[in-house]
Amino acid sequence: MSISGRSESSAERNTLMSPDEQLLLDFDWQATCTLANFAVGRDNRKVIDAIQAIHHANYTSLTLVGDHGTGKTHLLQAVVRAHQLNSGLETANYLDLVSGSETRNLIEQQHQPDEEEGWLSHLLAERASCRLVAVDNLEQLQHTPVWQEGILYLFNQLRTTGGHLLCASQMPLQHLTSVLRSDLGSRLLWGAEMNLEPPAEQELLTILHKMIEDRQIRVETGLPQFLWLRLPRHVHEYTRALDQLDRVALRDQRPLTIHLAKEVLHL
Repeated sequence: MSISGRSESSAERNTLMSPDEQLLLDFDWQATCTLANFAVGRDNRKVIDAIQAIHHANYTSLTLVGDHGTGKTHLLQAVVRAHQLNSGLETANYLDLVSGSETRNLIEQQHQPDEEEGWLSHLLAERASCRLVAVDNLEQLQHTPVWQEGILYLFNQLRTTGGHLLCASQMPLQHLTSVLRSDLGSRLLWGAEMNLEPPAEQELLTILHKMIEDRQIRVETGLPQFLWLRLPRHVHEYTRALDQLDRVALRDQRPLTIHLAKEVLHL
């Protein structure tokens, strides 16, 4: 372990994984997203219970609605990870409508009808064995008609096989479905919708401690409190700050201290 207190990098850790374990990371995966390390706020316990029990639900889809930074991506990836580990890699899948590999492929094939048709077939065929598909950034559907068609077909496929669609959106379904094709909108409204509330102030400090622990880095005792008091109260700001500090600490072989944070983050 270096003087920064950090163990091997994510890339280094991935080289130590088995091929099956590496497959888990193929889709823009955050390796630290698990249900065990999600800081459950007092207002979100029912949400966690609902997604853990989704396979026994009498609806096909469940949509989590919340602002940017409320933990939607963490929860979607954590549920998919847990399902894959319990039932096999082919039984669950995560789709990101902003930056996932399927989205990149679609962008390359837009306005080419033959290619789009092939993309839709591939989308369904690759998930024929899935019993859970998690769709992130669902609000992006309004900008891409072919994605609407793909999610509609996927919904119907999962409904037929008894699977479930777990979605995350920054827009409430009532607003989003009003700008989608009507058949998809009605199907999404058949499902359940739950609000994911932002963490309270003190919960953010707990989340920051968890982020440091999950990265397996050693920091000066007062650093988490220092960052919590001075950074914008947002999980993504914590991620950005820890990434910057970690990079500099590794590059310069320096410990992660308050002094380093002041220097690097200009706090």
